Amino acid sequence: MEFSKQKLIKNIELSYKKLRQQFDGISVELASEKLLEGQVKGEKMSICDLLAYLVGLGETMISWDNYLKQTGKIPPIPSSGWGEIAKDFYKKYEDYDFEELLNLFDTTVQEIVKIFSENSDEIMDQIWYVTKSSGREYSYARLVNFNTAASYKNAYNRIAKWKKGDS
Repeated sequence: MEFSKQKLIKNIELSYKKLRQQFDGISVELASEKLLEGQVKGEKMSICDLLAYLVGLGETMISWDNYLKQTGKIPPIPSSGWGEIAKDFYKKYEDYDFEELLNLFDTTVQEIVKIFSENSDEIMDQIWYVTKSSGREYSYARLVNFNTAASYKNAYNRIAKWKKGDS
């Protein structure tokens, strides 16, 4: 087993808590400026865009879980085009201000933790994706980790770099 359910939840909660602290002291105005390295190489994004991306990923994880529970099948998982998916998330949440996005992010993470805490280890161990090039297998837990805890750590690093003036 790559990730126990407990380890996954702990990773999500710890990386969320650490990231959440990075948002302290950022003004609503500054949060809307495109100052961070973007999800697409060579493009810039705002803190609000970053939050929209994280909320969108979280909602995707929730929708995958709902799909599995409703159909008993693994949902379609995109193998590429995540830059365009990120832009779709930016667009979806463009009318939300910084505080609204923070609240939505908090709520989404709470829902993710609740949902995945209730899933069985058997579900979390299922292979959901196999790379075409290497044949490497990815469990449901690993995909959830990529799209939650690992994404939160990446976001933390982007903000920390920007706060240091390196972006």
